[in-house]
Amino acid sequence: MRGRGGRGGASRGGRGNRSRARLTAEDIQYVFDRAELITGPTPAASEGAVAAAFDDALHVVVSASRPTTQEECAEFVSLVAALIRAAGDIVDNWKQIVLALVRRRYHSRSPAAVAAMAAAAGSAEQADGAGDGERLLFYLAIRVMQAASLEGHPQASTAAAVLCRMAPIAGGTRDVCALMEHLGFQAITTSRQRGQVQPLGEHVLPALIDTLKGFLVHGDPADSTPLKNDHAPLFDLVGAAAEMLDEDLELVRAESAAADKTRGQMVVEEDGNGGGGPPTNALPDEQRMQLGVSSRDEQPVTTRCTLMSTINTFIPHNERGPHGSNRRLVQSLVELMIWSRTTAASNDPNFAAALEQLTSFIAQGAASSPEAQACVHRLQTRIRRYRKELNASARMQGFALCSQYGVHGPESISLAMIRRGKVGDLQMLQRLATKAGDTTILQLITKRNVDEGKAPPFESVGAMLRNWTPLCFNEHEEQVTELVELNRRLQQASVIATIDRLHRRLPANSQTQRRAVTVVSLDGGAVYQAAAVLVAAAMQPAGISALVELVEASS
Repeated sequence: MRGRGGRGGASRGGRGNRSRARLTAEDIQYVFDRAELITGPTPAASEGAVAAAFDDALHVVVSASRPTTQEECAEFVSLVAALIRAAGDIVDNWKQIVLALVRRRYHSRSPAAVAAMAAAAGSAEQADGAGDGERLLFYLAIRVMQAASLEGHPQASTAAAVLCRMAPIAGGTRDVCALMEHLGFQAITTSRQRGQVQPLGEHVLPALIDTLKGFLVHGDPADSTPLKNDHAPLFDLVGAAAEMLDEDLELVRAESAAADKTRGQMVVEEDGNGGGGPPTNALPDEQRMQLGVSSRDEQPVTTRCTLMSTINTFIPHNERGPHGSNRRLVQSLVELMIWSRTTAASNDPNFAAALEQLTSFIAQGAASSPEAQACVHRLQTRIRRYRKELNASARMQGFALCSQYGVHGPESISLAMIRRGKVGDLQMLQRLATKAGDTTILQLITKRNVDEGKAPPFESVGAMLRNWTPLCFNEHEEQVTELVELNRRLQQASVIATIDRLHRRLPANSQTQRRAVTVVSLDGGAVYQAAAVLVAAAMQPAGISALVELVEASS
């Protein structure tokens, strides 16, 4: 198994001992501010030499390690710039660049991978889950191409737009929001250098209003702004985010209206029992778990045919970033750009009136007036209410279990929420419940993972070892507590799920199924030995059934 190079162990580039300081958007912008011209004259060479130079440049870019410092970031930017120069105006070269970068970003949990695995589930074909899942390199490559586009490179402009359209499919909503921030930084900085917007002063709000005059698009998506053509990828991402938010709000409001209608039709007798038995808050916890309701909210969680996206989790908002920073300016700008494009906000009389007044103040040159600032505050207040509406629905549907657990307590979480929860959220919820000694939540997770066979596999060997619960009794342990026993059952289910996933990743007609294979760990470390054991178990001809029998026999 291959780790992601983030925590524990060495990364792909063999830099396990180097500091893991995270590069911020400001650090990356600092690199681009000091980068040389992306495009430049290409020395004359034969056709064969040009093709060889392009192949070498592409190989260097796709095999580069994730940068962790500004110097490494600048080095990768120079590599992509060299690749752009080597590609020239040859369309086939640019097709290869786009495909290679998308594959570098593609990961097994992306929307495209999930759809491919679902399609392959009913056939004999295997879904290709290959890909590196590298976010930062993907973002940097798009920024370099956008910089080349601003220098007048037509192929780079097209490639940047195509990669941004592929981002929601290959990476998901997190990529959409991260790219909007990166491209927003680039757009504001470029506009300042060209004198189109004023520099950031002591306060963000006046600079935000001044910047809006070049970036604000509302009403008809075909409307143009002075900077829309120069920064088309940014506006494309803004439009995609607005569409997702509209779909989510429409879904949430339709379900809320249906729930209100259902509650209005319910007839409750004076004793509170009605015609369907005792109220659920009078039932013990075990029966409430089976009904899929919580003690705080007695209404069952409805089953959705269509799920809301996760765009609201990562969407830019005006409270992100330090006060007076460029990041807060970018976040506030992109937030207004997105919501002004949504149908929900356009149909809101309060939002539409505030936006119209703000546009009028900007056109009159009164952008710094208190009235214009009051309009921005009104817009941000309306946006905050939209986000609160989406967050509340997400919590009730089980998409924000940790937030729900911390805000409303364990009694607000039901089995239906656990069944719908995402893998990462469930793992974090399990850690929180273990730390708090909450056996009720662990019982719900156990019912989902063990009894219903939906245990999530471990993401890496390092993650498995960090949270490992010993299978043997400690010499000072007099008895196994319920908490420890639940964690061990969950751990066993995740180990079996991990081996099952590895077994299904083996080629269908592999030669390993017809001959003996020896798996050797050449390192004495626990991570490598555990990885060897998992791979060896996955390569057993009997598959996962042999391991289950072995585990049951040993226990």
